[in-house]
Amino acid sequence: MAGATVIEINVEPTVLTNYLTDIFLQGKASEVMTQLMEEVETMVAQG
Repeated sequence: MAGATVIEINVEPTVLTNYLTDIFLQGKASEVMTQLMEEVETMVAQG
């Protein structure tokens, strides 16, 4: 895909997961994004 990194967030893998997705985060998107943002904020705060 023209050098793009594809991140898939979904409750279950899809037909695209194995051949298109670079990073698969399993779960509800609202929950996964909340957790991801908390981790990013922690990393930024630590420098």
